[in-house]
Amino acid sequence: MLYEVLVLAAVGGCGWLGVRVGLGPIAAATFELLACVVGAAILHEPLVSLLDSGVRLALGDFSVEPWLYPLVYATLTAGGFAGLRRILHRDSLLPGDPRDDAPLERAAAALAGGLGGFVAAGAVMIGISMLPVFSMIKPTPSRMFLDAGRPILQATAAFAGEMQDDRSLPVHGEPPSRPSDPNARLTSEPWFDADGDGAVGETDRYSDVDGNGVYTKDLYYADLDGDGMRRLGLVDKYLAGCWQYEVLQFDRERPDAPKPAPEPAAEPAAEPAALEPVGG
Repeated sequence: MLYEVLVLAAVGGCGWLGVRVGLGPIAAATFELLACVVGAAILHEPLVSLLDSGVRLALGDFSVEPWLYPLVYATLTAGGFAGLRRILHRDSLLPGDPRDDAPLERAAAALAGGLGGFVAAGAVMIGISMLPVFSMIKPTPSRMFLDAGRPILQATAAFAGEMQDDRSLPVHGEPPSRPSDPNARLTSEPWFDADGDGAVGETDRYSDVDGNGVYTKDLYYADLDGDGMRRLGLVDKYLAGCWQYEVLQFDRERPDAPKPAPEPAAEPAAEPAALEPVGG
């Protein structure tokens, strides 16, 4: 319920701000914020990998990767938005005197501001889901009636590339398949063991890849990149509430997979023929 209140408050507050500043300024701010959020979602993972490699090179076998995810994402989002406002706009986007706009224009400004508030709430929820601590405060999208994080990540698919059958692999991961598909491989839906008991329970989060509303232990999927394990997407990590290596999925061989034919036994080597004595 906490995050639904956050979304509603952000939408209402930014909608009111839109009425105060007008349609043009609030629409520009909303578009710029969305661009920064999408850009941060696409760029944060390669930057985290690069920074973590630099830390390991400087400090040896020491990694700060879990903390780099929320730090880099927040920096790209907030820093990028502040930079765009600084470069493109000299005026500050703050409430001023009420504008005397036509009712239709004021309604459009409220709508644009509300959309900006929805984007801002989604960015905050994504950032909180990246935190390597405080799992109890992370959003649980599967139990929410108003989730702003997943739509923002889904909007990233149009710019993330690596499309396979109209599906962005970096955003959605490799798609589910059917057991009847002989090329499908077997795994489980990705999940995060929040309570540390080694089993999927009520307090744990998972990504409902096949959309059946329950955790699927035996998930068949299309191995599009042929590496033998299901590729996770940004949406999977957000729904599981974990962006590091703690996301669990059990990649394994299919029980009905054909076993390789046994190799034929090697024929015994022939014994060398006895040598005839020289000279009779």
